[in-house]
Amino acid sequence: MVIAVVAEATIAVVEEIDIDFTSNRTKSPSGNPGGLFLWGEIQKFKDGPSNSDRIFLTRVLTRIALYVPEISGYVVFLNHMTRFESILRAASVEHIPTIQNLAYITWPPTFHSILSEDQISYMLDQMYNTAELRSQIQNPKFQYYLIHRDAGFAAVEFHYQDTTDTKIHKLYILPSHQGKGWGRDVIMELRKIAKRQGDQALILNVNKNNKATEFYEKCGFIRWKSEVIDIGKGYVMDDYVYRLEFGD
Repeated sequence: MVIAVVAEATIAVVEEIDIDFTSNRTKSPSGNPGGLFLWGEIQKFKDGPSNSDRIFLTRVLTRIALYVPEISGYVVFLNHMTRFESILRAASVEHIPTIQNLAYITWPPTFHSILSEDQISYMLDQMYNTAELRSQIQNPKFQYYLIHRDAGFAAVEFHYQDTTDTKIHKLYILPSHQGKGWGRDVIMELRKIAKRQGDQALILNVNKNNKATEFYEKCGFIRWKSEVIDIGKGYVMDDYVYRLEFGD
């Protein structure tokens, strides 16, 4: 596979110029540590992972190029391969089983320390039953997306409550694909889509105890307000509402 070949070539170049990437003390010319992490990641690609990891390999090579300018050409090559490959793919009713499967995989590790098992089960049943998903997907103001070859999913509502806000109702990525920067890529892509729809901001709700608040703040969202939503059966959603205005 192409990415396995690129990984092998990178390793060969690094070994030829004799840079010790096996030490945590290795630093790039800009002074950034992390050689051991990068070396471990590039080694994984020798076995030829699926093309769904191509974007992550590009990021790893971009950082290695700080140490080894000789591999910059490989970065350009991979960028050329992926530039037409959007991280989002519009979902339709035929993708409902995939969305449900992703939800049932991602929710427990996301919320197990925040919500009770009963509340997680209740919310999954309420939000991801087939009738509810079908109703939303068929609503022209809603759009569901699958993230990079079914590694997660997102759902947005344009012109939320007749405003110029696009609300991100759902954004979940499989644990096995987290930490690759895809969440930030999804936010950037949703921002572009919302602007094309004529909206001027992204908004979303995050549970007040969810560590994802840090991620959204790093993406430029500001904590806009708080709200407590009664969802029935004695349960509530105790959330912060985050907002990202587009400006010019």
